[in-house]
Amino acid sequence: MMQTPRTIFISYRRSDHPDFAARIRDWLITRYGREHVFMDFDSIPPFVAFADFIKERIAQSDVVLVLIGPEWLSLLREKAAHVEDYIALELETALALGKRVAPLLIKGASMPSPADLPASLQPITQINAAVVEDGKAFYNQIEAVIAALETRASEPKPDSFGNSATLDQTKTWRRMTDPDLIKSANREMIARMEDGDYESVAGGYLTYSSNKPWLLRGKWSIQAFYYHAGQAYELLGQFEEAEDAYDSFSRNYDVKTASDDRRYILERLKIVQEKIKAMEEAKKAERRGKRWRLF
Repeated sequence: MMQTPRTIFISYRRSDHPDFAARIRDWLITRYGREHVFMDFDSIPPFVAFADFIKERIAQSDVVLVLIGPEWLSLLREKAAHVEDYIALELETALALGKRVAPLLIKGASMPSPADLPASLQPITQINAAVVEDGKAFYNQIEAVIAALETRASEPKPDSFGNSATLDQTKTWRRMTDPDLIKSANREMIARMEDGDYESVAGGYLTYSSNKPWLLRGKWSIQAFYYHAGQAYELLGQFEEAEDAYDSFSRNYDVKTASDDRRYILERLKIVQEKIKAMEEAKKAERRGKRWRLF
C-alpha cells in the first residue's frame, strides 16, 4: 500500500529559480493536497514571527525537501556575511530535529561539498540528492522524487532524540542551546507518546541526560523530556531507566515546574522503585532455586 508523507516542508531560495520551485510545489499539492505542502509564500499567516513559525512548521513536518539551485551556495555565502539566512535556519532546525531531509538539485545545480558549508549544514552532503530538470525529463524525474518520498515514508521514522542507532546523526542536539528548538522537539515527543511510539521517546533520554552545559536555558522543556522519557521507559517495562528519568526530573525541579507534575513524578518514582525491588527479589529467588537444584 502506498505510504503518504503527512506534511512536506519545501525549503528554497526565492532568488534561485522560484518559478521552478513553485512548479514542483504544484505537483506535490496535486498529489498530497495543499494543506500537506508548506511553502513560505503561500503558507505563512500575517502577524507571526517568521523564525518561530518556521521552526514550528518544520517540527510538524515529515519531510524537508531542500531545493538546491545554481545560486544556492553563493547566496548562502552572501547572506552569511550580511544578514540572517533563513534557509540555513531551516536546514539546521531540520537536522537538529532529526527530520527526513531530501535534497533536490534543480536547474543543473551540483551538490555542495562539505568544505563549502558550515559545520551545522555539512550532514546534508551525506544524503543522496535527487535531480529534477526542466523539459521532458521533468515528468519522469518528479514522479521518481514522489515515489522516493513515499518509500521513505514507509521506513521506520528516524529517532530525533538520540537513540543509540542514530546518535551520530543527532550530535547537533548535544550543542543545542536554542530553547525554541528544545520546545519544538518536546512537542514532537508528546505527539509520539500519543501515537504509542514509546521506544522512540525513551531514546531521547540518551541525548538529554548526558548533555549538561545548557541546563539553565529552556529548563522546563528539558524537565518535560525527563517526564515523558520516564513514562515511556515505564510503559516499555524498563523500570531502572524510568527511575533514572523520574529522578532527574525531581532533582531538577524548580519553581517554574507545576507542583502537581512533581507530585505525580514522585508517585511514579515510588511505584517503579517497588517494581525494581520486586524484580531484584525475583532474581534472588531464581538464583537460590538454581543453587538448590545443583544438589
